[in-house]
Amino acid sequence: MRSKKGFSLIELLVVIFVIALLMGLLAPALSSSRSGAKEIVCRNNLRQLAIANHGYAGDNGGRYVPGGPDVFGDNKHKWYGVRESTAEEFDHKKGPLASYMQGSRLVCPQAVSVRELSPLDGQYDSGSGGYGYNVMYIGSTMWIKGLEEEFARESVKTGDVRKPGETVMFADTVMARFDATGAYYTEYSVAEARFFVIKGQIETIQDPAPSIHFRHKGKAQIGWADGHAGAQVMARTKEKTSEKADVGWFAPLDNSLFDLN
Repeated sequence: MRSKKGFSLIELLVVIFVIALLMGLLAPALSSSRSGAKEIVCRNNLRQLAIANHGYAGDNGGRYVPGGPDVFGDNKHKWYGVRESTAEEFDHKKGPLASYMQGSRLVCPQAVSVRELSPLDGQYDSGSGGYGYNVMYIGSTMWIKGLEEEFARESVKTGDVRKPGETVMFADTVMARFDATGAYYTEYSVAEARFFVIKGQIETIQDPAPSIHFRHKGKAQIGWADGHAGAQVMARTKEKTSEKADVGWFAPLDNSLFDLN
């Protein structure tokens, strides 16, 4: 009679152990690969937004898309969408950049989940996809002319940006809020510079709330006015609670990479 050959229990356990060991070694690499892929997608999204904004400017007298033309009024129009009421999300398909992106909505794959907002929040900036626009300097002329609705409707011209490769156009953003349970997030469609500016003068008495979100392993993806995109690391934040929420600013710690140079 022929004897049947097979695995012993010890051999089977050894095989299982080796497989588990290999999985343990591969898991960090796979996780890093997925994270890297998300950064690439985010970077490409920011490039597309910058290109779309240039396309918009080409059809609108050389002026970039306004960041929030009715921010002092109904607040139903933003650079990324339009809504019928403040209880709704913004509809990206009706946004001023939609036709330059084939109607697609660009969303950062690493964007954090946001807590359901109360009616008082007016759905804040729901629908922005985790991205913010340099509204102060590019999406309006409020920084130089004043905080009035007519200047919120008036964006700058392409020729006004003297160093496009060194001027922020879009960025990973979020607004961190804090309560007894800790930090939570809301979408926020503005990439806030380090300082407020009033009629061309830097205002240092009050800090803006930071909105640049360093969510890609401590880095934020930035889309620049010349159409390229790349990562920046956080150099400063407003307070320790903001640091834990990964929101802040990158160096240099002034407005030089936001203004028109």
